[in-house]
Amino acid sequence: MDDNNNNDVILAAVAWWASKRPVEWDKEKHLSNPRINTTTPAESDLAAAVAKLLTPQVPVCGVCGTTKDVKWVGGSNPYKCPSPDCVSF
Repeated sequence: MDDNNNNDVILAAVAWWASKRPVEWDKEKHLSNPRINTTTPAESDLAAAVAKLLTPQVPVCGVCGTTKDVKWVGGSNPYKCPSPDCVSF
């Protein structure tokens, strides 16, 4: 698959997932319960995957697990915080 096909699949999956949202719910509420109105395990898995795609990811320090002031440094633990116990910046 090329990038255009991948993008088409993502857009279709997001549109399908949005069609499952109860009318009275907003996107944030749907993200907190993405499997609502799914009827099969495959639909449930797809709904969870779409919600994960749409949820902003917060970087976590690969050493201590904090999310405060985490920066990309690459390597085997690509995110690190400024704590002297983890890495010095």
